[in-house]
Formats: sequence, C-alpha cells, structure tokens
Amino acid sequence: ELTEDMIQNRTLSEFKGEWVSLHPMLIEGKLGEFCEYKANTDDDELTTKETVYEKYNTAWACDADKLAIDEKTITYTYTDGREVSADYEYAGYSIKYAEDGSISNVRYQFETKNEDAPKYVQFNDHAHEPSEVAHFHIYFGNELKIKRVVWKRCVDLNDRALRTITIGDDKKNGVKRNDGFNSSLNFCI
Repeated sequence: ELTEDMIQNRTLSEFKGEWVSLHPMLIEGKLGEFCEYKANTDDDELTTKETVYEKYNTAWACDADKLAIDEKTITYTYTDGREVSADYEYAGYSIKYAEDGSISNVRYQFETKNEDAPKYVQFNDHAHEPSEVAHFHIYFGNELKIKRVVWKRCVDLNDRALRTITIGDDKKNGVKRNDGFNSSLNFCI
C-alpha cells in the first residue's frame, strides 16, 4: 500500500518525449474495440459501448493533439496546426484519496508564466517516484480545479514524533491511514 512518505518529487524531464492524444482516435472510431471491452468488463449492466464512448469523449476532449516535452519545456500542437511552447516549473504534487482513505493516485503539478500556454499542467503516470514513463494521464488548463485542500493538523508544540502518525487503527476510529501534525510553535524574544 502506498503511503505519503513513499511519494517523491518528480521533474518534467521524466515525462520527456513526444506524445499524442487518444481523443482523435476515439472520434475517428479507431477505439471501438476498447469501448466494447470496457462495456463488457464493467460491473454496471447499464454500461454500453456507447456510454463508454460518451464518457471518454467528454474526458479526453482537448484542443491539443500532440505534446512534446523536453527538459523544462512543453510544446503543444493544436488541432488547427498552431504550436505553443512554454517553460514550466515544478509546483509540487497533490494526492488523491480513495473512499477507504488509501492513496489512489498522485498528480505532479507544473506551472508556467507564459500567458499563451496552459498555466497549469498535472501528470499522473501511476508511479510515485522517479522512473521511466511509458504512458501517463495529463491534465492542463488555466484554472486550478481543486476539489479539496487538505492541511495537516497543527499543534502549538515542537515534537518531531508527531510529524507522521497512524490514525484510525481500530474499527471504532475508522480506516487506518497515515497522517501527521505540522508544528505552529512560534518563538518570541
């Protein structure tokens, strides 16, 4: 099971390469077998090839057909042929939790000051430490769509033992998970 202390920072260069969007292939009908498979393996009997298609048509819709990533630069190639390049800086990661409290995925975020390119870019490649990337999910846009901000608990006490703790360790207190405290102790002279 993945824990927060296992997650490491990532660099944009780890996602280096030329990448294509699956959306054009979906709308051209080249992913019909994929949609059929997803429908047949879904537990919901109301799921059909058409509902799978609609789900991914909405989720994958994008004006950029291609991305080229090199060190700190992302070049977007849009459906109209226009190309936009921008340098990005690492801005940290956000953890997505499953309903049971476990970590479901980690999104690594990068930001640019270039107003012609998407301001925010997030990558999720299902790895949580530096490694070779074979495929990933990318989210980008000019709005940071955060559903929830999670702050660790703060205490007015400087105790390193409380930085990482395990909570919910029994049935009465919920799902077992790692958490911790931030120290808010201020020193005055």
